Amino acid sequence: MYGKGSRLLILLLVALLLAALGALGILAVRTGWVHRLLVRHGLAVERRAKGDDYALQGWEASLESLNCRADVVFFGDSMAYYTDWGRSYPDVTLCNLGYRGDTVHGLLKRTGMVRALAPRKVFLLIGGNNMKYRRYAKTLDAGYRSLAADLREKCPEASLYMVSILPTRAPYPVESEAIRAQNRRLQALAEELDLTYVDAHTPLLDEGGELALAWSRDGVHLSDAGARVLTDALAPYVYG
Repeated sequence: MYGKGSRLLILLLVALLLAALGALGILAVRTGWVHRLLVRHGLAVERRAKGDDYALQGWEASLESLNCRADVVFFGDSMAYYTDWGRSYPDVTLCNLGYRGDTVHGLLKRTGMVRALAPRKVFLLIGGNNMKYRRYAKTLDAGYRSLAADLREKCPEASLYMVSILPTRAPYPVESEAIRAQNRRLQALAEELDLTYVDAHTPLLDEGGELALAWSRDGVHLSDAGARVLTDALAPYVYG
């Protein structure tokens, strides 16, 4: 049907097409395009930046060299960072590893710090910023899975507690119903992953289903009174 010259031309075109597809594949992998696509669709979590690695490794090495130990670690974002855990649990050896603005993906970079402290219990207070930043929202559940798996590997003796995402009030950009829906998913995920789910969301609500004004200082972060409500909700798990 085809002459010898035509067949050679077809083979050449096929070879060129395969070579082009191979080159595109290599380019996609090297530039991270494939990974970014997976992240966008919730099938992967963001990788840490190389520049962060050195600082994080330095912190981990410092904690290990100081031989620091903590029975309880509070690991999360500003909800952990701003809470005076020592005032509420003065007889507990604890460490606050909260960091303002952090996300589930940020915690994945810092699990080595938790390992260095060899805790018996780790409380995860994270997720609100994931919902605020849309580029993280789609990978929130995948991030929790990776975080739980990483902590289980690095801290096999520790009990893990997943604290609900705390409520907010207007004009915070994340709707209250969206937070409640995410907490329902977190509770189901905690059961699936055999984590202990702690509902700290409900005690902080007002009659309208938002963060009570008395417990808030800016519609997002807790006042001193609100922090006491939070620590009271966690106390049975800290001491249990």
